[in-house]
Amino acid sequence: MKIKSLLLVFLILSSGLSCSRLMPNQDMFDPETLRKVFAAVKENEIGKKPLHEIEITDHEVYFATRTERYVYSRGYLRQAISKSLGESKPFQLTEVDSFDLDKALSTALEFAKKNSYLKNPEANRIVIHKQSVSRDDNLVSNVGKHRDAMRCEIYLADSDSQAQYTTNLQGAIVDVAETNAKPHLNFRDVNQMQKSLAEIKPLFGGKLSVLSLRIGIENFSFTALDPKNPNERNYYRMNSHEFLRAQEDDPNSVMKEAERIIKEAERRVRMPPTPDPVFFNVDEIDFSLIPKVMQKTLETVKMSGAKVGSITIEIPRSKKTAEIEWQVNAYGDRSEKETVTFDKQGNLKNAN
Repeated sequence: MKIKSLLLVFLILSSGLSCSRLMPNQDMFDPETLRKVFAAVKENEIGKKPLHEIEITDHEVYFATRTERYVYSRGYLRQAISKSLGESKPFQLTEVDSFDLDKALSTALEFAKKNSYLKNPEANRIVIHKQSVSRDDNLVSNVGKHRDAMRCEIYLADSDSQAQYTTNLQGAIVDVAETNAKPHLNFRDVNQMQKSLAEIKPLFGGKLSVLSLRIGIENFSFTALDPKNPNERNYYRMNSHEFLRAQEDDPNSVMKEAERIIKEAERRVRMPPTPDPVFFNVDEIDFSLIPKVMQKTLETVKMSGAKVGSITIEIPRSKKTAEIEWQVNAYGDRSEKETVTFDKQGNLKNAN
């Protein structure tokens, strides 16, 4: 009798295992299927614990706590091998209810069209977790003000390239991996510069006023006011990934402290105050002058093997005129440096 009972248990377990294997794979990148998976897991004990990560692949969804990891596949939830979760923060499964999988995937695939190395990209993995972020989801405001936010990392791949994009739960792109393969862009090309600025201006309400604009070869940067906090200056940088990054003020943080010290000294000795920084609309810049000022610079400098390093466009604070100037830095083959200055129309002013 005991042997018959053990045989019966074995047959039941084998039948259950066989049924799970016979069940068809589910498409976990289908929004409706994923919603059903989340609903099923919420009824399980693991769905009530603080999670640190949800990982979605073609046919499986992994749910990880700090110490345990489970996988949902073919209608069953079972324990899986755990893995390191880094500095992820805990969250409840209910916090993911607003996740718009369809929007997140379509947004990432649309952004990926900018990358010519990705021919026919498809999603192969999605990771949802909570992390500390240092700006609003609009990319340009509250820079440096840390908060916790849910993030969705979408990994795309084709036959020989891959890319990673991060969205919020509503599907808006909030970060692009620096490791993405991407053709290098030339921001000294007039059309590329105008195209990139046209994409940036809506983030600032349609009008972008800057304190200065610096154009490199494969990136450009500018200092502008935070749209939500007009008293705060932020430093923004656009590179070949065509994604705007930000940090507080400018890279030379000592400049802000220097300004404070100068103003305090002027107040004490009753000197005429140094003019405040002057912001100007980028629409005032004639970017068609880029090749002209570069060529004129190389003709003006007296260095052998001269090459243009960077172009800075700003209104000098030390001069009475409130007119835009172009300052073009050139370097020689012996590491010498000369700066050639042009007026708003691209006419040569001086070289030093």
